[in-house]
Amino acid sequence: MMRITESIIEQFAIELLGKSGYQYVYGPDIAPDSIMPEGIFR
Repeated sequence: MMRITESIIEQFAIELLGKSGYQYVYGPDIAPDSIMPEGIFR
């Protein structure tokens, strides 16, 4: 029997939202002190 882990649920949610038209962006890439802060994606 396969164990359901947080990473499996997270990956499922990312894929499901991607199919609904949402774009996945890695959190540290949009942090206020990053090269491309979150405001660029709005």
